[in-house]
Amino acid sequence: FHQSISSILTIAFALRNRISLHIRVVKDSPTTCVMASKNSMIIHYYRETEPSHSLLPSITEHLKTIGLGDDASLISTIRTESCFNVQIEGGDLDATSKSRLEWLLAETFDHAKLRYEESAFQDNSGLLMEFGPRMTFTSAFSSNAVSICQACGLTQINRLELSKRYLLNNTASLSEAGVKAVRSMLHDRMTEQE
Repeated sequence: FHQSISSILTIAFALRNRISLHIRVVKDSPTTCVMASKNSMIIHYYRETEPSHSLLPSITEHLKTIGLGDDASLISTIRTESCFNVQIEGGDLDATSKSRLEWLLAETFDHAKLRYEESAFQDNSGLLMEFGPRMTFTSAFSSNAVSICQACGLTQINRLELSKRYLLNNTASLSEAGVKAVRSMLHDRMTEQE
């Protein structure tokens, strides 16, 4: 059973603040929306991003270097996506606040790539990995993002963490060693968790 990074985020908040959890699963959503209390909730925005042009060659070269050439030949493409895990206090955002938040999170040149509670990877098969900041501390990204939100009048937002999602489209399943090698390349175990 794989819990989403946002579920872990909320559970960590709940444990730290010793509040009860009320769990609500969003139908057909790849992640679970967990409420920390009746007045606090986490919502997700997904934004598909272009992977670095060197990402796929770097991964395949690394796999070949460590003797996993068979796994390297199985990976055909890599897609990337950002997931914004937004903790909101005091209930859901009104339409104006939601529009303002979406404006902040969307790409300037392509607003259509930002999706509310709907990953671009939902209908794709392949190996999906998601990495985000460790939950024991608030990341610098979150501190800055919350400051910007507060300055824009979005006072209900008290944490906004960014996790990175990778979808490896492969012709067959990678070996366990191959998956472990790819994971080690895509995130920093000291500051991030899966």
